[in-house]
Amino acid sequence: MPESLYIHIPFCIKKCLYCDFLSVTYNELLAKAYTDALCKELILKKDFAGELKTIYIGGGTPTILPDECFKQLFTCIQNNYSLSPSPEITVEANPGTVNKSKIDAMLSLGVNRLSIGVQSFNDNKLKTLGRIHTSDEALKAIEAIKNSGIKNFSIDLLYGIPGQTLDSWKKTVSKAAAFTLSSTHISSYELTPENENIGKHKT
Repeated sequence: MPESLYIHIPFCIKKCLYCDFLSVTYNELLAKAYTDALCKELILKKDFAGELKTIYIGGGTPTILPDECFKQLFTCIQNNYSLSPSPEITVEANPGTVNKSKIDAMLSLGVNRLSIGVQSFNDNKLKTLGRIHTSDEALKAIEAIKNSGIKNFSIDLLYGIPGQTLDSWKKTVSKAAAFTLSSTHISSYELTPENENIGKHKT
């Protein structure tokens, strides 16, 4: 039986130009209704899962959810699923939607790994991608994660951005590497044109 669970949170403040994942503009009432429906679905599927070793909450932008929705979701999982003694529980996070308060709330629910979508430390490239954050905001988000005590986190980066030079890519990687610890990693993705938009695939 499956030992892993993936949960999709399809809400974003603004859809990035390159993104081809399912996402919609955030609406609090819709997010709460989605959480209700998600919990009902989780209960229906509980007998199809074994002891869960990993839980991954992706999106979209999961960290845009209100804390009460996170609590409802995790309470549903804990009440209906069997978890291993030390499960890895990951939440995708974006700069601009994560701060000390949000991190503390997730930690209290058992989250022990964050995957933060930095994409670039070059503000011009972030604008090209349609990202809502700046390089400085990304750095502050990473510092908030480190200061929270979470040592297991990943930094997502994109290369092949229009107008990107090898030098600017090296600077982004070097800045990301400066934040890595023994238990962290960097994931790089290549941009490719897709249906007149910019798409990405994992490398």
